[in-house]
Amino acid sequence: MKKIITLAAFLLTGLAALAQPAMPFMRIDRNPVTAAMGGAESVSPLYNPGILPFASSSNVVASYQLWAPRTVGSNHFNLLAGIKVGEKLGITALGAYQMGKPYTIVDASGAPGGTFSPNEMMAGLGIGFRFTESLGIGATVRFASEKLTAKNSYSTIAGDLLLVYRTNGLTLTGGIASLGTGVADEIAGSNNHLPPTSVRIGAGYHYDLGEGIINAAVDADYYLAGGLGGALGAEYGYKEMVFVRAGAHVGGQAAPIPTYVSLGAGVKFSGVHLDVSFLTFNEIIGNTLTAGIGYEF
Repeated sequence: MKKIITLAAFLLTGLAALAQPAMPFMRIDRNPVTAAMGGAESVSPLYNPGILPFASSSNVVASYQLWAPRTVGSNHFNLLAGIKVGEKLGITALGAYQMGKPYTIVDASGAPGGTFSPNEMMAGLGIGFRFTESLGIGATVRFASEKLTAKNSYSTIAGDLLLVYRTNGLTLTGGIASLGTGVADEIAGSNNHLPPTSVRIGAGYHYDLGEGIINAAVDADYYLAGGLGGALGAEYGYKEMVFVRAGAHVGGQAAPIPTYVSLGAGVKFSGVHLDVSFLTFNEIIGNTLTAGIGYEF
């Protein structure tokens, strides 16, 4: 056991030395429900496939996100799915494409040479397995690429591995998130940076009020590049038809997502749900809007 602990500490130390933050867009919450709850996503079946075997339904969500309209102003188009397969398996899928504001390209002499729009994309699959009535595990793999200029593009493969424990409305999860390969610069051939890898723990609680429900969730991340991040949020649902949500996200200096406050709401009828979230109290990403339509079955 002592050798295992020593080896784990050595690996984490080595990763921390390499884990200069890159591709922070991988940590953007694209689901309007969890985005409205401060981005507390580790107990969401759409992000953690280990939750799916315990869930009562499957869910597919398409969303549009106007990210940081006062600064970056990028448009995000996202598709998330969490499909329950029997009583012991679950599968998640993620697709995202985002476009930043176009800018003018200037050559060495200072003459304009057209425009370029930076863009990013991400695609991923996950699988969850339920070992017992209370214990499960989820693993996710994602490919992400980023093109910031006409000549510079980057890519990586990263994944999550999270254990899940669930009992009496309480869900606990923990593991590692966004652990991946060195971010590859296709032009320079550089692999000096890693995606925003973190050690993550999370908790969620579901309380049935009869005609209403309360869901609360909290996440905490220690980033190997240094710094901490955390999210806290809650939702109240009336008769599983009308929902209100609020939360807060705290991001340290090295965290990929800064501090903000979130608000949101949703409606659901016959499995179809419409949801919206709004981020505020941040000069950089304030006024971010996420809206989505989904189907729960």
